Amino acid sequence: MEREQESEWEEAQSIEINVDLVSAAKRQLKFLADVDRNRWLYEGPGLDRAIYRQELDLITALWNFLCSSLLIVTIVNGFGTVIGSIQADTNKTVRSSMGEFLTIRMLFLLWKGVQQRATEEIWGTLFPGEPYELDMETVLQNNVCGQRVLGEKHTKYDLVSAAQRQSPFFYQVTKTHMNDNRYIQGAVARYKGFLHLIKRNKEKSIKSFSVPTYDIDLIWHTHQLHPASYCKDLLKIMGKILDHDDTDSDRTKGQKLDVGFSGTTKTFEEMYGSRYWRAGAMYRGSAPSPVRPTPYSGIVTKEVPTSNENQKLILPTMKVLEVMMEFVSVRNLPEGHKGSLFVSFSKTQPDEIFNAKRRLTIFSESGEKKVATFQCQPTGSLLFELVSFSPSSLPVPVPSKTIGTTTISLEDFMSPDSDLIVEKWLDLVPRSNIMASNPIGLRVAISVTIPYPCTICTSYDSFSAILKKFLLVPTSNESSIC
Repeated sequence: MEREQESEWEEAQSIEINVDLVSAAKRQLKFLADVDRNRWLYEGPGLDRAIYRQELDLITALWNFLCSSLLIVTIVNGFGTVIGSIQADTNKTVRSSMGEFLTIRMLFLLWKGVQQRATEEIWGTLFPGEPYELDMETVLQNNVCGQRVLGEKHTKYDLVSAAQRQSPFFYQVTKTHMNDNRYIQGAVARYKGFLHLIKRNKEKSIKSFSVPTYDIDLIWHTHQLHPASYCKDLLKIMGKILDHDDTDSDRTKGQKLDVGFSGTTKTFEEMYGSRYWRAGAMYRGSAPSPVRPTPYSGIVTKEVPTSNENQKLILPTMKVLEVMMEFVSVRNLPEGHKGSLFVSFSKTQPDEIFNAKRRLTIFSESGEKKVATFQCQPTGSLLFELVSFSPSSLPVPVPSKTIGTTTISLEDFMSPDSDLIVEKWLDLVPRSNIMASNPIGLRVAISVTIPYPCTICTSYDSFSAILKKFLLVPTSNESSIC
């Protein structure tokens, strides 16, 4: 069985994608951060003006820019952020207008130099009545674009809603680890596994509703930001282009997204023998409301001289890891063993964040999938104790006994060669009174992020609770072909 799972994973990793997704994902994250700092692009007259500028003459502009080997300034000053959401419609629009797919490359707003100056010159020629750089205070105060966005449309897609969905998406992928090469490389590998899973379901005529985690969805967005490659790659992989629908965000248990994610998890883990969840790829909750959603003027600030009454409090810096962990199975239990099992886990050297023992059931024994999510400092080792106990209805506590122990080093995850994920059998050191003919084994799955500045949060969740912490953006294997 394990060899078949390894074979499936190897086949998934053989998928060829004609984009450097690691570098492209980093560019997308930086671009999204730029847009998020200009929050007027999410709503109101600023977004209306961005749409108007995007629809001035998109096809002509793209063609001129690309033929001149120029980089497009955020797809007409900031609107490239929704390209991932409008992939299918944009491809149809571009293909019908030009007879071919155009490769889109993004230029971040902060980039300056010769290419931007050349782009400005072409912009001035193409659109003499529209300034290249917007005076956003004027746009917001006068709302000059309201009557102008009603012109000819190059797409029937709801660009306003698509743009507004980028803000919560960016919040979910904005943590430091998402920019780490090892983390993104792992996300690319998992994205290939996700595509291969959908392909297998299609081959078996299984009607699936596959739902990605956030790391996979980041790479999916990134791939779609290169529509020529996306279309070519997906047609080669599975003979169709997957539509990306992120309009449904209902995570309620039993609803389509919840059921889809559970099904994707089950299929992924059975197909590859590895866990579908991943540290740092979980739903973080709703994004906090911004202090100031749009720019405004008219407020005068003045400097206040410092005094002993207004001294800054300097707190010590602490780095922590986010850890996700599941105990998958146990083997070679002592003959005649009776009772239930759980694993007690702690750190061999408790730190300021994680300094107590916790317990978790084993999936193969309980039949219930439970995953621990916690933070700790990236030092020392995790200590696991396999414990046996006999459930009782009596009010008197029933003593439990430790069968064996084992450890895994957190520092190993900090190695440049680590991919931040491990799933393997660990041999336990049995207690002196435990007799076993073969080493007792505990299968442990652990995923970590890179260290980041401390935000203390510890939880131990049933898998049904974990579901609510994942991005739930579906794709159906019945998606329309582009």
